[in-house]
Amino acid sequence: MAADPDIVALQEVDAHWSNRSEFDNQPELLAEWLDMELAFYRYYNRPPTEESDGKRRQFGDVILSKYPILETNGYPLPQENKDKPYFDRLLAEAKINIRDTPIWFYDAHLYAFEADRRSIQIEKVLEITQDREGP
Repeated sequence: MAADPDIVALQEVDAHWSNRSEFDNQPELLAEWLDMELAFYRYYNRPPTEESDGKRRQFGDVILSKYPILETNGYPLPQENKDKPYFDRLLAEAKINIRDTPIWFYDAHLYAFEADRRSIQIEKVLEITQDREGP
């Protein structure tokens, strides 16, 4: 591999979701291939289908780490203008122990198309993260 990242954040990842990913569990496959710890934050958790081989169909964000993941949280971000179809967004949080120093790592999947929506979501991100102790 050309890159050797310590931490990776991915968005819109499938776990037994659909044909596009051959109903694979992408988060677990990636963690195994990269030999990294995994935190999977699901914003969709749908019932199984025959195609998914009886496994729940999930879709969300992933944090992978070479270092131990000590704690994880997922926070829904505010959704304005629900009349337009789009999927939920969230802030993924992981407390990761890097060489005996716990750090907070975040993956914010913000709404991309309207600045006013992003501003509301960024305000929520700042509210959640401002009281965290440590880096």
